[in-house]
Amino acid sequence: MSKPRRITELQLTTNPSISDLIALARVGSNSRVTIGTILNSEFPATFGDLNVNGNLRVSQLVSASILYESGSTLFGNSMDDTHTFTGSIYVSGSIESPEWIDFKLDNNVTPQPGRVWWDPEEATMNIGVNNDVVLQSGQELHYPKVVNKDSVNILNGSLVMIRVSDITQGQRLAVVRWDGTQGYPADYIIGIATSDILLNQEGYVTYFGYVRDVSISALESAGVKNAGETWQEGQILYPHPTLRGGLTNVRPTSPNVKSTIAITTAINGNNLTMLVRPKLGSRLTELYDVDFDTAVTGSIIYKGGNDGTRWGTTENSIKVVPPHLILTEVSESLDFTNDGLAAAGGVPLGGLYRNGNVIQIRLV
Repeated sequence: MSKPRRITELQLTTNPSISDLIALARVGSNSRVTIGTILNSEFPATFGDLNVNGNLRVSQLVSASILYESGSTLFGNSMDDTHTFTGSIYVSGSIESPEWIDFKLDNNVTPQPGRVWWDPEEATMNIGVNNDVVLQSGQELHYPKVVNKDSVNILNGSLVMIRVSDITQGQRLAVVRWDGTQGYPADYIIGIATSDILLNQEGYVTYFGYVRDVSISALESAGVKNAGETWQEGQILYPHPTLRGGLTNVRPTSPNVKSTIAITTAINGNNLTMLVRPKLGSRLTELYDVDFDTAVTGSIIYKGGNDGTRWGTTENSIKVVPPHLILTEVSESLDFTNDGLAAAGGVPLGGLYRNGNVIQIRLV
């Protein structure tokens, strides 16, 4: 009996048939040999590259990995074809012209930068960004990355404002904890830190949307929340008048900022979730139809101007200092209407006016 030869030792013609392979593998033998015997015994030990000109049809392909060195591949040729992959698919290049992409609806995904997945609870797409922050598409609005230029780390859930002395740092918005003791306007507030922002490091601030996993005890330990103030679900939170970066469920009184910042939506033990949606208030002098920047104590605000659409003050004519009504030096009279009638010389028919150093009352 001839010794079986390896396939690499066979002299194959172009496009050999299976019967040719069997005959060459068993020259001079009457034994029946299957192609499976040849493949199982010869290929693993002796076979290198396999070049196939034509179609290669395999009923089942078992392999740890498949590497396409070059060329094009086609999986299926119909829209109703289904291709199931277990594990990860890494694509170098682009995926062109998909009509849609379906994501798994029930999942437990670990966030990481650049990862996108469906959030079944909020019914939206999640986008993983830095610092374990997740951006919920269409339901949250973050500021571009900011830089913590405070003197301490800014904790998740802290109220954040711009740094007044120098608004930018390295082409980023420089932020610090809100400080209600300095009389800053509400316009300086930008939102709530959506994760811890380490000192001199970049992070994210939420202007609209949920901020989750806020540790109430951590806020209290850092002096950001008043430990004696109990928060409950469904409460409005305001800027705290004295605590740096703090919020309070007690509406501040004037002259403190009274803007509504967030709503507590869920409290599970020590874990707080809040919906951030600042409604920043304005000072009277910041309104566009107000004609003065400051108002003297006791002056009266009135609507006037040439077109009667602007607001001004009477600081140059009348001041109210209870229980007195004071006419300033430039005031000549306090007139009472009397059908628009006036006596000769312009003296009102009814009113209080100054005559030299004497205040006179004219009655009609």
